[in-house]
Amino acid sequence: MATHPIGELLRPQERKRLLSLATPMSYGRSDRIFREGEPTTYAVLIESGRVKMVRRLPSGGDLILAMRGPNDLIGEMAAIERLPRTAGAVAMGQVNAYLIDAGSFDRFLDDYPRVMRLLLAFMAARQRDTDQRRLEQASESVAHRVAGELLELAERHGDETTPGERFLVSQTELAEVVGASREAVAKALGDLRRRGLIETGRRLVWILDREGLVELVGN
Repeated sequence: MATHPIGELLRPQERKRLLSLATPMSYGRSDRIFREGEPTTYAVLIESGRVKMVRRLPSGGDLILAMRGPNDLIGEMAAIERLPRTAGAVAMGQVNAYLIDAGSFDRFLDDYPRVMRLLLAFMAARQRDTDQRRLEQASESVAHRVAGELLELAERHGDETTPGERFLVSQTELAEVVGASREAVAKALGDLRRRGLIETGRRLVWILDREGLVELVGN
């Protein structure tokens, strides 16, 4: 289940005030915006680009927990609680973002209680999405999970030139998000291509038949 990014829900005066407290930053592909376990000093509002939320594996690699895009707020819970970060954030390409100091973020939420209510609802929706994803990973086929993830990515992070229908994602990233092997995801993508539902390129997916994907996910 996709949720509207919280940045889209801010009123003009709320957004203006929040950005007045922020420091603009830019990141290149694979740059770490923050690291798992590090002390928390800021929250991040993504202006453009996509970010993967990751946890380190014992083998030394990253496990992708989720992918975030424009107007998503990340790192906000750690900033509120002043606890070490439970996940890292890595740029998946060029990313422009605003860093909001934890103290300033606290004061902003005190001054704008409506945003605090939005934030609580937003975090609850994220938890429901996490619970739903775990259920799907336990009960749905890889093809169903891949189709559902593609629909969510298209809705939240579609390419600006063809909104909601084209976006960058690798087979490895999809595999980590849906909880399957890269080989199983490649097979599922091939099946979706043969059905005429999608087309793929290098780190690129086009949705050709959104209704067909929705029907597949619903069955």
